[in-house]
Amino acid sequence: MSNLRRALLVAAVLVAAFVTYDVLVVTDEERIEAFVETITGTVDEDHIAAALAYFDPARVTIDVEVLGRGRVYSDAAQFRSDMRRAVSILQGDHLRALGEHIEVTGDTATVTMRLVTQRGIRDTEFRLVKRGEDWLVSRVRVM
Repeated sequence: MSNLRRALLVAAVLVAAFVTYDVLVVTDEERIEAFVETITGTVDEDHIAAALAYFDPARVTIDVEVLGRGRVYSDAAQFRSDMRRAVSILQGDHLRALGEHIEVTGDTATVTMRLVTQRGIRDTEFRLVKRGEDWLVSRVRVM
């Protein structure tokens, strides 16, 4: 085998390995982007359940502030009850993100975005922390 063919073969193997790695490995940034996709879209029961999977007050205390009013949750049942009640007014709405920004630093991430609903526009901020392979919300701000 000539040196050129050997070099081309090595290059092809390296490219294939890189493509395979890129397809199989999910980065932290991709996991946070999946969170953003989960909290946007049409609000229905499946959508709410998928979004709530990112909240686990038993593992990570959740600080929620909506329009200046705040509460800290460490009880999962109370959190889910309050969130379902709060989100029920958005049932059927389509949440669309304008100008999202994701910043991942180590085991913490901050997502800021402007959410557009049929009821108006709100600036939001989510802070997430990594626990094992999971990214969990530790703070929600709706301004």
